Amino acid sequence: MDYKLVDPKEEAFHNEYFEISFDEQRHQSLYFTSNAEILEDVAAEIVARHAENTPGWRIIPHPKIQH
Repeated sequence: MDYKLVDPKEEAFHNEYFEISFDEQRHQSLYFTSNAEILEDVAAEIVARHAENTPGWRIIPHPKIQH
């Protein structure tokens, strides 16, 4: 999968990025950029690799901040 984990404070002014948010705060949110068409597949791989397959997650898009 083609993705990059990012710091949202730094990425917000450069690119659109996505947040993986977990129900009931089971895990800290993860933030990533990707050019993939199916973001759910990318997010599932990130959760498997970086969040021990924690269930109950969703993707929240964050647009690039315009100056």
